[in-house]
Amino acid sequence: MSGFYFADLAKKRTTRASVFISYGQKYPVSKSITYNKFANDNIEKLHEAMEDIKERYGSKWGLWGEDNKNGEFNVLNNLLSNTPPEGYKVARVMANTKKLRFLYEWDNMSLDAQRIITQDLIKKGVLQRAVFSGSKSIHHIIELWTTREPQNKEEYKFLHRFIAQQLNLTGYDTQCTDSSRLTRCPGVYRKEKGKWQELIYYSNENRFKSDDWYEYFLAEKKNNTTNASTQLLRIIDSIKDLNKGADYKFVANYIRSEEKKGSFNDGNRHANVPRIVAALKMKGKLSLDEVKTVLEPYLENLENQDLWISIEKLYNGAEKD
Repeated sequence: MSGFYFADLAKKRTTRASVFISYGQKYPVSKSITYNKFANDNIEKLHEAMEDIKERYGSKWGLWGEDNKNGEFNVLNNLLSNTPPEGYKVARVMANTKKLRFLYEWDNMSLDAQRIITQDLIKKGVLQRAVFSGSKSIHHIIELWTTREPQNKEEYKFLHRFIAQQLNLTGYDTQCTDSSRLTRCPGVYRKEKGKWQELIYYSNENRFKSDDWYEYFLAEKKNNTTNASTQLLRIIDSIKDLNKGADYKFVANYIRSEEKKGSFNDGNRHANVPRIVAALKMKGKLSLDEVKTVLEPYLENLENQDLWISIEKLYNGAEKD
């Protein structure tokens, strides 16, 4: 991609004008616009794509704070309001965004390998845009088309994983599962790297289409809740096997009462390990080895030494009675 185009583009607009904040609303496509660097598309197509991006990701309220002083970023999804929602100090939070766009990037993969992913997503017709970060990654944005937009953080994170599974995407940065995340803005010069944040691909038509994702979400949620309850019962049985007498009864009752409150279910795959470890130590008076014995039938990947180290840190960090 020719650098002179970006230099020329930068002269035509101010830094603030180069900032795009996503609306994310469902919009009709009156004209098909596609730019593909791999296909050696010309500068006219690039300019057309950049103008469309400016419209689709256009700033509604402007930018705030120091996050974007050089105009390098835009927000992945639109803000619902320019004021912080109740209980928050800033406006750019998940609770205050639409939730239709999903970001995937790989920091620990070569750029050549990432380009293969880019081309595969183009072939599948699901990639909305790909932007070179100016450093070591390509930011891939996939937009969802659905009759039921995700309503909350839990649904959005499920969909991020669901889309990745459907498209065989693995090893991506899990920090990207945030609808309010900043992503690299195309056509902006990244000063500290001395490189342009290049637009590699853009299509205003491509979408990942799914009307049944919510059925999968409900099924997984039901299954996880059932698994969490089963796992907690196993924990209670393990405590009983240790023959801790009154201590066993106290912890068993404690876990049952907390389970009813939903305290041990993190809404994903496992009960809340830190709280269980603390309960076993503080309420059950169990040693570290006994805690590991109790959790053995519950935890997965026990051969992973890092997991045991994590449990040991949790145990040592729990306050004593």
